[in-house]
Amino acid sequence: MHELLLARLRASFPSLFQYQSDEDLEWSVMSGWYSILYRLCLALSTNPDAQFFQIKEKFSGLKAYFANAKGKDREHQSMMQNESYLVCELCGEEGRLATSGYWHTFCQECVDTWRANGRELAWKERPEGLWQ
Repeated sequence: MHELLLARLRASFPSLFQYQSDEDLEWSVMSGWYSILYRLCLALSTNPDAQFFQIKEKFSGLKAYFANAKGKDREHQSMMQNESYLVCELCGEEGRLATSGYWHTFCQECVDTWRANGRELAWKERPEGLWQ
C-alpha cells in the first residue's frame, strides 16, 4: 500500500496501529484494498484494545490480524476478507481471481497491464471453500 495511505490510516485510527516501530507491523497489501481496510478500521475503532499486528494478501484475499478481538470484531474481519475477493487489489475496481502461479484478485484493466509488461496471467474460477 502506498505510504501516504498507510499514514492516513495511522492518523485516523492511532489505537489500531500502536506498535513500537514500523518493523513490528507486517504490512504487505496493495492500494486497491484501502477502502475495505478503512471500513474495517472504522468497525474496529469501537474496541479500544484492538491492535493490528499483520495485514497482508494471502490466496488472493486481504487478511488482517489483530489482537484483543471483542464482540463482532471477527465478524467484521470475515466480511472484509470476503469482500476483498471481489475487489482488484491494485486499483480497487471490481475484480476476480487471476493466477500467475500465485493467486491475485485483479480487474481486467490491471490484468491487461500485467500482460503488456510481459507477465503471464490467466483467469481462474475461485475454488470452493476459499471464502472461509
